[in-house]
Amino acid sequence: MPVKQQPDWNKYANVNLLHKLHQDGLLNDDAFVAAKKILRPSSAWFSWANQLLLIIGVTLVLAGVIFFFAYNWAQMGKFQKFALIELSIVSCIVASFFRGAEQLSGKTLILSASVLCGVLLAVYGQIYQTGADSFELFRGWAFLIFGWVIVSEFAALWFLWLVIVNTGVILFWLQVGEPGHAIDYEWLCLAIGIINSSALALWETGLKKEFRWLTSKWLQPILLITILVSLSIPCIDLIINSYDSYDKPSSITFYISAIWVLATSAGYLYYRNNKRRMTPIALITMNYSVILLTLIGKIMFYNNHGNAGTALLFAFIIICVVGGATVFLKKVNIAMTAKSREIDK
Repeated sequence: MPVKQQPDWNKYANVNLLHKLHQDGLLNDDAFVAAKKILRPSSAWFSWANQLLLIIGVTLVLAGVIFFFAYNWAQMGKFQKFALIELSIVSCIVASFFRGAEQLSGKTLILSASVLCGVLLAVYGQIYQTGADSFELFRGWAFLIFGWVIVSEFAALWFLWLVIVNTGVILFWLQVGEPGHAIDYEWLCLAIGIINSSALALWETGLKKEFRWLTSKWLQPILLITILVSLSIPCIDLIINSYDSYDKPSSITFYISAIWVLATSAGYLYYRNNKRRMTPIALITMNYSVILLTLIGKIMFYNNHGNAGTALLFAFIIICVVGGATVFLKKVNIAMTAKSREIDK
């Protein structure tokens, strides 16, 4: 007869659970203190402080390098500028090699070299006045550091690369697509949504395959917020301009609004039934609340400008919608917790 495998309770243990057990009287004071020391030993705080100080120090050094060039720009020759930046990049890469790319210090040095690559491209553009648009600088920057992003396996560097790519896409639309009305802003929103959705899918895949460098939980909500905001803007435009005969929404606005409905519904079901994570569910619920309030506000204020009573009623509706979303999230959390315990038995 096969032996039933015991669940890994360490995966679910956290300080909040300890506090709840202590408040319910299931843990006495001595057991609570002992369990808390196991979950959060003193060495963990020293390690966290060490990493935080390292990141702050690197950030200040990079800011100092950038301001050094800004302050001494007129007095420095072009060869001095290039030599200093390239020497700094080579020094970071060599130091990272000796420190080891698997160490936090080595990963931080690669991150520093990646930032300095952007400084190098900016200095090159300033000296030679190539006439290139800003989006080309970000495109080249993303291309140059892509190999380091793959090799370093560092979530912060991957996030920096995504910021560079998103900024390049936005600048391309501002400098090429928008001036001649060649590209509608809806395509920009769709492009941002696709880029960050792909990044979120890769993050989820890497997390499923237990890649250690993708265990950082802060990356997921940032990517999800970017996706929700980019896809929500055409939806809000569709609601606001739906009654406007002079500025009717284009067909792409309807398509992206449909994509937003499908994407948020699929995301809710995925995180509700498969992953059982509250943070993405809360973000999607908040996004639904914003769209709902936009629709209600449009209906209420369309033919009722400046009415104090309507504004007061709308404020009450906001409170009701937010309160209803909170109650809904609480019920979802209780249901998912019960489901997890049922699966673990």
